Amino acid sequence: MAIEVSGTLIRIPQGDTGTVKFAVQKGRLSEEDQGVFTLARRDGPAILRKILPPDLKENAFHMALVHEDTEKLHLGQYDWSMRVIRGGTFDGEGRLTSVQSQNTVVLRGKMSVMNFAGGVR
Repeated sequence: MAIEVSGTLIRIPQGDTGTVKFAVQKGRLSEEDQGVFTLARRDGPAILRKILPPDLKENAFHMALVHEDTEKLHLGQYDWSMRVIRGGTFDGEGRLTSVQSQNTVVLRGKMSVMNFAGGVR
């Protein structure tokens, strides 16, 4: 089973890989824009944070989830958010340290991590 996206729900088997596209519906992205994807347990600290460069041609951000991102996630539900930062700088942990301008969260959703089909890879 591969990654599935339905509205704002992302479903992925533990340890699997896949790509999610976040298309910007209003406005145009610039080279200074960055997408910030954050994954956390409900009301908990960030477990995964990805800083994404803009795809100016598609006016979108593409987020690749690799095996190392998902293999240690526990089965169950997580909250995610995606926002756009302009001119941001980040520390080694992916935390925002300065920003030229920041949009509000553009999207929120859930990620469901499931067992691999058959339990064996």
